[in-house]
Amino acid sequence: MVLIGKIFSTFEFFRAFLTIKNIQISKEIVKYGICSNVIKYNIKTKEICFCELGINIPREKSGFLIKGYNYAILLKDSAKAIFSTTEDGELLIHIDALNFFVQSEEDFYILKEVFLDGIYNIIDSKKNLIIDIGMNVGISSIYLSSKGYKKIFSFEPFKQTYEQALKNLKLNPQFTKNIIPNNFGLGEKNEILSVDFCYEYKGSMSLIGIPKRIQMNGIKGNRETVIIKEVNEILIPIFKNHEGFDFILKIDCEGSEYGILNSLNEGNALQKIKSIMVEWHSKGPEPLVEILNNAGFTIFSFSPLCKSIGMIYAVNSNIQGDVNWNG
Repeated sequence: MVLIGKIFSTFEFFRAFLTIKNIQISKEIVKYGICSNVIKYNIKTKEICFCELGINIPREKSGFLIKGYNYAILLKDSAKAIFSTTEDGELLIHIDALNFFVQSEEDFYILKEVFLDGIYNIIDSKKNLIIDIGMNVGISSIYLSSKGYKKIFSFEPFKQTYEQALKNLKLNPQFTKNIIPNNFGLGEKNEILSVDFCYEYKGSMSLIGIPKRIQMNGIKGNRETVIIKEVNEILIPIFKNHEGFDFILKIDCEGSEYGILNSLNEGNALQKIKSIMVEWHSKGPEPLVEILNNAGFTIFSFSPLCKSIGMIYAVNSNIQGDVNWNG
């Protein structure tokens, strides 16, 4: 079977090369399972035409799109996404009335999670206030704002990731006036950290640096300084300044969720939160379920047998109101 696989890959490579006339591009599209008849390479302009997406991308900027091509097609077919490029060759994706820069395979994956998987498709009749811990490039904040939420406080500690989020906010002025972005993270204590950071995998970066699963692929990064502020010191004043609001908490911070929820619980701030959407990581869902259960939340824990990642949705049983998820 291994031999047959190698023969098939070799055949696919030569078929791709006959069409594209470029060895490296042919290797890449075979590696990522892209049919050679949907890719064209212009030797003179050094641009790749992605025929199904209707765009041309400079060769030097095409790597992430080749890696994320299958996600792009899925978004096109299922979310009716439209693609375009800026004058300097940056890729834009348009879904409904929303617009985003796409600069990595992980950007495509986050778009799939938000628009196709519906992981943040919360339906709340009051449309009050969102706390977005782990803003990343702003996709979830902009998506939630487009659903009518009155105010969104967003937190992202990594400077390069934060800067892309600001670019995305500028692309969507009709939905971002109520988003308050902050270039610092929230955690269980105040600290300034120096951590390894890789922009290509910015959606996976944590306060301990580049994950081992990425390092195993030979990926290295640069040192970046990040500011972390104690979560209660930031959120409790927000709660006090917005009396009468319901608060919805979204957390996706690559492992820091355990300390954040524990600190909110110890500071009695958890009781102010109506509902929570949290992505858990390597420690599993059990520590978070225990905290939330003891605090009086009704919990929906997905992928409980998975050892690496999953989602928890929780509703505060002590706060009355209409809230549900339609994922």
